[in-house]
Amino acid sequence: MITSVNLFSGLAGFYIIEDAEVEAKLGLPQGKYDIPIALNSKQYTFTGNLTSVASETDGVYGDIIEVNGQPWPFLSVEPRKYRFRVLNSSLSRTFNLTVMDNSSGNVLPLQVVASDSGFMSSSVTTSNLMIAVAERWEVVIDFSGYKNRNLTVMNEGKIFDSIDFADTDLVMQFNVVSTVSSDINNGPPPSSLVSIDAPPTGNLINRQFKFDKKNGEWVINGVPFTDVKNRVLAAPQKGASEIWLLENQNPYWSHPIHIHLVDFQIISRVNGRNTVAPYEKVAFKDVVLLGPKETVTMAVTFAPFVGLYMFHCHNAIHEDHAMMDAFNITAIQGLGYNISDLMFADPLNATWRAKEYTSSDAQSNLNSILAAFYKMNTPPPTTISSGRQPSAPHIPNPSSDIKPGAKPIEQGHQIHLNPPVYFSGSHAAGVEEAVAQ
Repeated sequence: MITSVNLFSGLAGFYIIEDAEVEAKLGLPQGKYDIPIALNSKQYTFTGNLTSVASETDGVYGDIIEVNGQPWPFLSVEPRKYRFRVLNSSLSRTFNLTVMDNSSGNVLPLQVVASDSGFMSSSVTTSNLMIAVAERWEVVIDFSGYKNRNLTVMNEGKIFDSIDFADTDLVMQFNVVSTVSSDINNGPPPSSLVSIDAPPTGNLINRQFKFDKKNGEWVINGVPFTDVKNRVLAAPQKGASEIWLLENQNPYWSHPIHIHLVDFQIISRVNGRNTVAPYEKVAFKDVVLLGPKETVTMAVTFAPFVGLYMFHCHNAIHEDHAMMDAFNITAIQGLGYNISDLMFADPLNATWRAKEYTSSDAQSNLNSILAAFYKMNTPPPTTISSGRQPSAPHIPNPSSDIKPGAKPIEQGHQIHLNPPVYFSGSHAAGVEEAVAQ
């Protein structure tokens, strides 16, 4: 249960890798116009405390929509282009996002430029963006035609057969001011972004993985993660390309499937949406949403890494209840080990359990851990508005903040942004969720 408890408590963030040359070439909005957005859905008690998710076995959808930790917030923006790096850090909820002008009811175009694995081959304009748990998308929104207007980010409500609650169709609000302070990197995103070497889709090995619930456990091909001897389900060759068929056998639940350490391309969807979204077609991914009874076909090349890697449902409740297995990219045998060594160590073995520290031991250990964090020189939280200092985190109390019958967006708070961690590297910019696995 540790992933869902940690995630529900807010242990999620952004780890952004940028290629300075690519960023300079594309000229996308930067600095205060480049904003990470973490979506979440929570449930609170009437005393303002988070509800417990420890006993959940199916999913937690939440009736309080939060953005960067604030319920139904607003964000003041200038009438120009902004780049938003969007992460769905919910436990179970899928969002289908649109941005609507409150005055006219018109929907703003979203220009999608990057996905889980970095920049796409071309930018794609869409009116809505579906984002499942752990998916990351980057979009550019142009506010230039909306001076002194309010725009609402909407969640288009019921997706597949997932449960929704009142006011979960509202996400946040943009308040567009009247003036622009800088026109740097305010041009249209290029139609062609980066070159992507797509995996071949010809006569390849096919593997089929079926996601279902069996004897109270969420399983892949009938194997739960608790089956220590059998949970390595595939052994692709390093450098090989394969076609994987992911089949959701459950008629009620969606599964956002996360495949570690590889990038894949979605080829087809059957029995769900029956079509691959235009922005999915030109993107490398590491998370794909499986709707109820849907089958997704994907192409993947297993390079450059070798080793044992997980793939699992990123509905954190399903993940914690064993819908996770592994694949081995020809690493163990190449090092002279026997096939029996592919078996994972049992994580419930007492050897791996936390040990209690007492007295001065505990303090000295804590001091050494904190010292490592101090060396990172992590900047303090900032707000994008007017230079005011950020307030303490706001814990909603349904009896006061979320008034019955009131639009919760009107009760919102200014969104505060904690700076993400940026690294220069050879990879295109991507947003990676930092949730403990």
